[in-house]
Amino acid sequence: MVNNFLSYNPELQHGVKISSLHSLENSPSWKMNLQVIFLYFLICNYFAIVRSLNDDGNALLFFKNSIENYIDDPLNNWNSIDISPCSWHGVTCRGDRVVSLSIPNRKLVGSLPAALGNLTELRHVNLRNNKLFGSLPPDLFHARELKTLVLSQNSLSGPIPHEIGNLKKLQILDFSQNSLNGSIPLSLVQCNRLKTLSLGQNSLTGPLTDDFGTKSIFPSTDSAMGNLSSLKGTFNLSHNFFNGTIPASLGSLPETLYIDLSYNNLSGNIPQVSTLLSIGPTAFAGNSLLCGLPLKISCSDSQSLLDLPSQNLDSSSGKNGKGSTSCLRIVITIVASVIVGICLIGLLVSKRCRKITACKGGDQAGGCSFEKALMVRKEFFCFAKESPEIISENMGHYNFVQLEQQLNFDLDQLLKASAFLLVKSGTGIVYKVVLADGRALAVIRLGEDGGSHHN
Repeated sequence: MVNNFLSYNPELQHGVKISSLHSLENSPSWKMNLQVIFLYFLICNYFAIVRSLNDDGNALLFFKNSIENYIDDPLNNWNSIDISPCSWHGVTCRGDRVVSLSIPNRKLVGSLPAALGNLTELRHVNLRNNKLFGSLPPDLFHARELKTLVLSQNSLSGPIPHEIGNLKKLQILDFSQNSLNGSIPLSLVQCNRLKTLSLGQNSLTGPLTDDFGTKSIFPSTDSAMGNLSSLKGTFNLSHNFFNGTIPASLGSLPETLYIDLSYNNLSGNIPQVSTLLSIGPTAFAGNSLLCGLPLKISCSDSQSLLDLPSQNLDSSSGKNGKGSTSCLRIVITIVASVIVGICLIGLLVSKRCRKITACKGGDQAGGCSFEKALMVRKEFFCFAKESPEIISENMGHYNFVQLEQQLNFDLDQLLKASAFLLVKSGTGIVYKVVLADGRALAVIRLGEDGGSHHN
């Protein structure tokens, strides 16, 4: 019996020699000695129990054991021989209970153990910018006193457990820059003290509709929606895969709230409520099917018409295919209108080009006559804001002044020559004229301020 006591209590082996045990058993007073040994055994075990690590420390040791690697050994003073974990790096206590665990930016590689949920007085967790992987353990959300839960910039995956609704005192939730997927659980609205919700840069899915279900975010009743009205800091759902329209119920959120819905698959009109109009267009960037203010993309009538059949598809599909026929008719009308417009533009351009092509039959490579070339130029650019003036058929009413007397040509030769507009100024218009014999001249037509002579 004595040997059994000693085998289960190594400390006794240092105070009692094994060789003396046989003499104790053969001694007449062995019963008295046995009582002394038994009392010593109880005393040693009492001190061993008193010096053992408390429950919070044991829960943190589970976390340490789940870490595979880290930088600068931030957990080097987490020892099981300590009575309390309150002196450990990154741990803050109130009394002998752990209330904060903060080890950001240390590249911890490992997973989150469910034992962290046993820290019933835990209020703040910050494990941002590490390399934690795996799913979020549902038991983690049994720490009901949590106010801050920051796990951003890690490699966490899987869905967000519905047990997150247990955190009634939660104020800051940051799961951004992970690989979480699935939809946001309905129980999130039970966190009615939430001020910051950051879920950006994940792989979350589902619509943002008022018809709240397992794949949506916002509840269908005003009372449930009020649970999210406590948001005051950040509401970030950017860089995910949310789809559908933006619910008008977002308008009940505070105008001072920072909202970011960019880079999702959202579509339709942006509700014209003050909360959404005041946040600027960058909050909706990367959603190619969104339209309306504050974006500079208007929701055209054609888009509205094309959306109408799809919205009423369920109600019209049973009426002899009228919904699909109406949709086809709209598409045909739009396509036909585009084709007709292209044809009209083509005819107009073709008519003008024929006039220019007709000039190629002239005597010179320069084209048609001086007057016809200018008439064609004016007709072709009839939509220009300012078209160049031309010499009209009443050229005889103007005075022709030949400045260079050595050149022998008259007005008829000038009208038959090829002409190109060089410059137009306040004093007149300068043309390059190529006569029939190949000579190139500069011809100036003076404006109203320069007189009635044309050179």
